Amino acid sequence: MTKKLLVGLAIAVTLAVALFPLRGVLLGKPFWKASQTVPSTVDGYVVRIAGDGSVLGPGTSVLPGETIGFAASAPAETSWTPKILNVAGHVVATLPTVHVSPPNWKSASPWLDGTGDPVVETWTVPADLPSGFYFVAGDRELFFAVRENNPHPSPIVVLLPTNTITAYSSTDGRSLYAHPTKVAGVSFLRPMDQGRSEGWLPFLQWLSDQKPFAAPVAFAVDVDMEDPALLDNAKILIVLGHSEYWTRAARKNFDAFVDRGGNAIMAGGNDMWWQARYSPDRRTMFVYRLLAGNPLSNGGDGETNPIFLTKEWDTPALGYPIISSIGGDFRHGGFGQLANQNGLFRSAYTVAEADSPVFAGTGLKTCDRIELPRSTEYDGSPIVGLDAIGRPIADLKAIGAYRYELLAYEWNHNTKYQLGTMQILQRKPDSGYVLHMGARGCCITEAFYKKGAEGKTIVQQILRNAVALFLTRTDPLANAPSPRPVVFPMSTPWGGAMPPVPENACEPHMGDAELENPEAGSD
Repeated sequence: MTKKLLVGLAIAVTLAVALFPLRGVLLGKPFWKASQTVPSTVDGYVVRIAGDGSVLGPGTSVLPGETIGFAASAPAETSWTPKILNVAGHVVATLPTVHVSPPNWKSASPWLDGTGDPVVETWTVPADLPSGFYFVAGDRELFFAVRENNPHPSPIVVLLPTNTITAYSSTDGRSLYAHPTKVAGVSFLRPMDQGRSEGWLPFLQWLSDQKPFAAPVAFAVDVDMEDPALLDNAKILIVLGHSEYWTRAARKNFDAFVDRGGNAIMAGGNDMWWQARYSPDRRTMFVYRLLAGNPLSNGGDGETNPIFLTKEWDTPALGYPIISSIGGDFRHGGFGQLANQNGLFRSAYTVAEADSPVFAGTGLKTCDRIELPRSTEYDGSPIVGLDAIGRPIADLKAIGAYRYELLAYEWNHNTKYQLGTMQILQRKPDSGYVLHMGARGCCITEAFYKKGAEGKTIVQQILRNAVALFLTRTDPLANAPSPRPVVFPMSTPWGGAMPPVPENACEPHMGDAELENPEAGSD
């Protein structure tokens, strides 16, 4: 072996050893996951702790200075050294090693009453800890948000859809979905096994690494929307999708924020679909769905006021349509196209109005396509027909907004009258604006943040543009075109056939596309 070869080999080995701790970063994986040293078998959740050591309630959202506890269990007796990591993967605290035992449920219904895991360690959140999301032992399913407690509050608040995570998480085979048994109520005091399913962590890492909005950002979770004061000093609320479960109080506070001049970005789809209710102590979430109108003897809801029944928000008896808040809903959107492109199922938006300042710097032209990762669920605006080149025209009367612009769209794969839409609207003359991205997978799925993912940079630029417009109070609808004339009116409904489409339409309808069976996440 030559001397040069030996030197080269030595350098290579030295580099490999030096770079091994960074393998997660270099491979595009979260650094906190790559650096995890704690047994992954430890499971648990975060609780808030009172001065006497008792459990106050869920600790998914806390303030600096509050004490939290880590309720944990493991399949077998084990030792555990919890570390607190931020989104960037940096360790902010290492706690003493503790003993963790197998679960010992105190209730026959742990999905409803909580698993009752013992608190194995406590930690007082430092007074100067920045608002953000934090993970115990690098486990994205064992997380908590630290809200802002700052005399100079951030103008942007990012809301994590913890209600959706809770709804999908299964305990003893029970959740709000068939995993395998569907129930009507789920506790926040249990491990959340769906913490990673939505891929919201890469979006948070993008915020942490790139700081794309040139303004401070604070963080909150769904239950925080019960507080009317949460957004008192905010200019922008960014709701990560898919934010499916909203209480009436949360929706009222959302609308009040927008009506007094605040702005909202719904960064996903299948939003505000189900009305949810919390127990008085906010330890449990109830969504009865189809059972909501049944008598108690048949598993029904005991709520006597029909407006609080936990059904789809577009149910007429609730008197609070989703479209009035965000301009679209799942009923009008449904499931988009899932075309097989080189073995990958992908979705795409078609640009309807490329001159919108929301699209500035993207290079998009009208009728261009915005490639998305697998977006199975869309929210959509009601439409009255198509224009001369096949672009949908929104039903402004049904939407009821003061001003509205349909920015992009995606036809439903059933080739009926439904379609997903990206839109921006102003509810009232003096209100703020709502940008609804409309596609469940447009902003948060992990696939969206992989190297080379199509559409990622465009969607990120759209979000940057919207934030800049809202922070500077620039009217995003100032140059919106007048409503286009309907050339191809729709019959109601179109049924199984699409309406007539001109040969020069933006894009051919994909009725013959190869489809993957989408998961019916809104059943």
